[in-house]
Amino acid sequence: MNRGVKWLLIVLTGIFLLIFALKIVTKREINELDETRTVYIKKQDKGFTLIRNGAPFKIKGATGNSHLDALAAIGANTLRVYDYENIKSILDEAQQHNLAVIVDIPLAKYTDDANFYSDEIQIARFRDTLKKLVRTYKDHPALLFWNLGNELDYPLVLRKNEFIKTFNGFIDLIHKEDPNHPVGTSIIPSKTETLSIHLHSPQLDLIGFNAFGNLNMIKPLLNKITS
Repeated sequence: MNRGVKWLLIVLTGIFLLIFALKIVTKREINELDETRTVYIKKQDKGFTLIRNGAPFKIKGATGNSHLDALAAIGANTLRVYDYENIKSILDEAQQHNLAVIVDIPLAKYTDDANFYSDEIQIARFRDTLKKLVRTYKDHPALLFWNLGNELDYPLVLRKNEFIKTFNGFIDLIHKEDPNHPVGTSIIPSKTETLSIHLHSPQLDLIGFNAFGNLNMIKPLLNKITS
């Protein structure tokens, strides 16, 4: 099966957070793209573009959960929040200022809390929480996409382990409940983690790279991942 690489540059300023997102996509996925979705990633002549409400959307923004009026005043259009605490009020305020919101869904790191991924009771409880979250806010006009986990230390393994199976189950749940918004995850820039995610979690729509510094880091970051 022929594959192409999906590249989408997303820059969030404010605390110098850079997210560089990419995905491996098949030609079948490109041909079957549903352009009625609220937010999706589309292949175009010069690469791939994030589409929101039928128009190209270039992310300019910051992370946090306050000073949204000031953020909008300097020309930003996006906010990333690291969890879903008070998410209704944040989404509502963001909508008032014409800001889109990337909603992080915190998960236990693979290396820090492996017990979570082998505990069926905890997993079931979280699935219920996740389903309720997505069902409640999937139609909010300020939602841009879901970011499932931050710096999870995704393992490089040949076979899917309990962590990967659980993680993929959560991705599938979000996609089922909300087919109109992408699902991503964010990691520390790592070629091995990126390759492992491509191998074991191909249903993920994008990968975000957290990098703290200045915009001159973009090329070295790309070289690190693609070389």
